[in-house]
Amino acid sequence: MSHSIPKGGWNPSFTDRDKVEYTELFIYCKQFHTSIIADIMAQMIIYKKKYHLKYSEEQEAKIAALFTR
Repeated sequence: MSHSIPKGGWNPSFTDRDKVEYTELFIYCKQFHTSIIADIMAQMIIYKKKYHLKYSEEQEAKIAALFTR
């Protein structure tokens, strides 16, 4: 599987597994959002999992809404 490449390029901390997951998330998010928003959301989800980040309530709700459709 080839990887979708984020608009700003790959974060150097992304592993090959992260790149595959980003690609899958990006393709999924593209069903509901523009490419720019899909890119941002896919990266946010990766960062959230990798670094155990907590986003604002609004951002967390938007991420959760992706998976409750």
